[in-house]
Amino acid sequence: QAYTTAKRTSAVGTYPVYISGAAATNYNISYETSSLIVEQAPLTITALDATRKRLQPNPEFQLSIVGFKLNDSISSLEQLPTIQCAADINSPAGTYPIVLLNDGHATNYSYTLVNGTLTVEKLTYTIVVNSQDDSMGTTSGTGMYDEDATITISATPAQHYHFVSWNDGTTDNPRTIRVTADVTYTALFAINQYVITAYANDGAMGSVSGGGVYNYGTYVELRATPNSGYLFSHWSNGETANPYVVTLTGDLSIEAFFKEDTNALYDINGENGSSAQKVVENGKLYILLPDGTKYSATSKKVE
Repeated sequence: QAYTTAKRTSAVGTYPVYISGAAATNYNISYETSSLIVEQAPLTITALDATRKRLQPNPEFQLSIVGFKLNDSISSLEQLPTIQCAADINSPAGTYPIVLLNDGHATNYSYTLVNGTLTVEKLTYTIVVNSQDDSMGTTSGTGMYDEDATITISATPAQHYHFVSWNDGTTDNPRTIRVTADVTYTALFAINQYVITAYANDGAMGSVSGGGVYNYGTYVELRATPNSGYLFSHWSNGETANPYVVTLTGDLSIEAFFKEDTNALYDINGENGSSAQKVVENGKLYILLPDGTKYSATSKKVE
């Protein structure tokens, strides 16, 4: 039979193999010793992939070790390979090899080294997009974005409102921005304003007040004031109320029409401070003296 001093747990090395116990009637048996070589077991060491954000230090790199025999563990290895990575805290976003140097060793194992990859990610920033008043309008674009991302934010006014600007004064809407930091953008809105243009059909007959610029929904009083000898007739939209109250929902151009007052009295200054009045009755002109005497325009006394 053949036997050796090497056991399953024996370390790497060369062990003698002995033979004994042979017997033969016709032969003189001699023995020669041979050798059993116990070689290193293969061990695969892998640098595990890792990830971090830009401007952060590298993490502690980890190893995966596959191939231990029996009850061996990492403590059974005399020296692990050195781990190196070229990325530092200021490295730009990208991928960098995690390199295992061939400087490790173990008596009973031969190393197969597998490099890993460090991924340096861009920083993540929070962009908040809101409205100065939700009743005036809404916004879109809030979220978390990678640095240097190009995004679009927008503001949508509610009915009867309009977008004015962002809180930093920019008036672009929608607006394209490059993400470089945590930023809050507030949309500013304002109620719509409209113009009332109010005028008289003849400035000699009267005037109109109430024209101007007003917010949407404002109750505006328009007033037509006739000059002496004239009466207000109607507005260009057919309304006859005076004053006339309108609820503003858009630009308005309106004309006040005046007419001659056929029953009007006009003061006439005569000589020596005397005073008479011009009277229009039924479309005819008369002169009324202070004593009540009335004359036609042709100076005929009217009884």
